Amino acid sequence: MQIIWHYLFEMKWLWRLYNQRFRRADEKICEIMVEVKSRGHKIIIVSGNPEWRRPEIEEWLERKNVPYDKLFLAPAGTANVASWKRDTLEKENCLYFLDDVADVVVCINRAEKCRAIWYRGQSAKEILNMIT
Repeated sequence: MQIIWHYLFEMKWLWRLYNQRFRRADEKICEIMVEVKSRGHKIIIVSGNPEWRRPEIEEWLERKNVPYDKLFLAPAGTANVASWKRDTLEKENCLYFLDDVADVVVCINRAEKCRAIWYRGQSAKEILNMIT
């Protein structure tokens, strides 16, 4: 199964088709980001997506009106995405981070400066209550 997934992952045209036709923005996440931005905070997106996907991801974020200040994508050959995310968040002095993968949240919460929140579809109000 991992071989098939890797093969599909490398098919750049398939990712473009998926992003253009099917991928939807999580409305709750967008609402959270708009509210956080309106309160004067920076929004930094740290994604495990590979760097070669930057043009299409930036275009998708713009098309979906997702506010952000910086976008970090995983460098080629990143073996441990959770540790890379944690290190990137620490360098950027991030205070809070949302992720929908529990293992990533646990890894990031080992850092001293950044608190990761496991996103499971909570409302913007619920998330904002956790970070304010």
